[in-house]
Amino acid sequence: MRSLAFITALSLSIYGCMAESGGYPGNPCERVGAKCDPVVQNFCQGKFDATVELPCGPHGFVGVGCCWHGPPPPK
Repeated sequence: MRSLAFITALSLSIYGCMAESGGYPGNPCERVGAKCDPVVQNFCQGKFDATVELPCGPHGFVGVGCCWHGPPPPK
């Protein structure tokens, strides 16, 4: 249980650093226009969201997933 808490804390701190710095340079997820978000219960559940199977960072980060947040259709 401690290791899970440690990995979660580490992942969220890495995500926070990535968000603060504007992302990871050369990030495959962000290169295609998607965003790296923490994987929580409502991860990528918006009406116009789609999960993208690309890593966040050089080899992927634990607890972070790639999601494309699509704009709503024009009226």
